[in-house]
Amino acid sequence: MIFNNLNLKGMYKATDSNGLLITYQKNDVVLYKGKTYIATRSITETSPAHGERGGWNLISGGVNPIQFYWGEQQPINANIGDEWFDITTGKLYKYITDGNSEQWVNIY
Repeated sequence: MIFNNLNLKGMYKATDSNGLLITYQKNDVVLYKGKTYIATRSITETSPAHGERGGWNLISGGVNPIQFYWGEQQPINANIGDEWFDITTGKLYKYITDGNSEQWVNIY
C-alpha cells in the first residue's frame, strides 16, 4: 500500500459542531483511541472501531508510547507511531507500517 495525498483530520468524530454527520473520504487519516487509522473509501457513521469491514485500516498504534523526535536526520530506531519534526524543512513526519514495510510519511 502506498500512501499518497493523506489528509490528517485529527481525532475521529461522528458529527460536527452542528450535529451533522461527518463523511470521511478515502485517505483521510484520523486518531481513535490512541491509534491512527486511514479511510479506504468514503465513510459516514462507521467508526474506526469497525476496522477493515467499516472501511478503516489501522496504520499505527499499540502499547508502546509514541516518541517525538526533532532534528536534521531521520531517527534510525523509530517505532510505529513515532513522530519526527525535520528542523531543516519544517515538516512533520509519522513512522507507519502498511503491513509490508515501514516508512516515514509526511503528515504536515
